Amino acid sequence: MIREKQSLFEICSRISAVHGISSSRQALSRHLAVLESAGIITIEWKGTTKLHTLDKSCLSSLASGWLSTFGD
Repeated sequence: MIREKQSLFEICSRISAVHGISSSRQALSRHLAVLESAGIITIEWKGTTKLHTLDKSCLSSLASGWLSTFGD
């Protein structure tokens, strides 16, 4: 299970270790900024650390709407 409120470092580590994807922190930071502007992730600051949380309600509305046209 993936926990909420992860830092960029935690996300980079997980993507590399679990999925074998090697991408720079800068590239992932840009991707997260796009997801944030689209409302797919939310941001919370804890001191100087930016914590990212997936907004599952956005994805469930996509799954029951537009994505459902593609089948299971």
